[in-house]
Amino acid sequence: MSDAAPATPAPATVAPPQDNSPKVFVGNLAFSTTEADLAAAFTAGGAAQVLKATIIRRNGRPQGYGFVAFETESAAQDAVKVMNQKEVGGRPVNVDFARPREVREPREPRAPREPRVQASEGADAAAPEKKPRKARKPKKAADTEESADNAARIDAVATDDAAVVSGTDAPKKKRNKKRSAKKPNESAAVAAENATAPADGAAPAASTAAATAPQPKPRAPRPPKKQRNPDAPQSKTTLFVANLPFKVDNDALKRIFSEYNVTKAYVVRLRNGRSKGFGFIEVADEAEQSKILKDLDEASLNVDGRDLSVRVAVALDVAAADGAADAAVPATVVA
Repeated sequence: MSDAAPATPAPATVAPPQDNSPKVFVGNLAFSTTEADLAAAFTAGGAAQVLKATIIRRNGRPQGYGFVAFETESAAQDAVKVMNQKEVGGRPVNVDFARPREVREPREPRAPREPRVQASEGADAAAPEKKPRKARKPKKAADTEESADNAARIDAVATDDAAVVSGTDAPKKKRNKKRSAKKPNESAAVAAENATAPADGAAPAASTAAATAPQPKPRAPRPPKKQRNPDAPQSKTTLFVANLPFKVDNDALKRIFSEYNVTKAYVVRLRNGRSKGFGFIEVADEAEQSKILKDLDEASLNVDGRDLSVRVAVALDVAAADGAADAAVPATVVA
């Protein structure tokens, strides 16, 4: 992979290293540019009073931008005018005055909550006392005996009815009230069926209705996933690019590989227009394809903190992407 970094925008949110010297932001640097190269480029370009040059790195890798410190603020402003869009390491750099990060004042601590007011002893004493409930009068002995007799008669009648319906003389077990509320009583269902059955021996209406009721269709089995064929023909001019950030569109994908001879670039999308996280680039010839793969073997290509995965596109990959593009929302292909 080439040592050039993708274009870096102006420092909207990037803060310079913390010290008091005025600094300028330098973006769109090549990955091979060092601090010494950056300081020498500013000195040779006409910028004066250069104190220090810094390249920003993350996990040891340069991020494509840095800062240059000067002795005075006027020297930093002159460096912005002289060095903006000048070539450093073979790339035109973006130079802008670096503003220090604003220091926010700490928030004031919250006031402690006031404790809840407890009722005082005097208030408890002044509260009116509740009157005790009156005791219920005991039932008369005659009423109690009559109620017990009536309950016994009702239980006996219910037991006889259940025995006649089921054809047995044994008493029926008690059911759980919750289950009986959800499911109909079996004895009542049997009695209803006997009452509605025709006398000439015809089939019951319930069984006929159940036989004619539409049955749900069984689900069709899912087709097995197509496995990648290692012997499938490989494209000589198309590369498959995966692990793309979702905000990358066709134009951005072509800009990522702007240093190569890319003829077409497109990102595969869903029906709702959202990126699927991968796409394809087409180059001029097989030699250009080999060059890209060789450069990526030497160093990884990082976009917005994600390492891109690039390999030769197989005919099955291109056909599947074409089908997805036909079914999805149409996207303009950069040519």
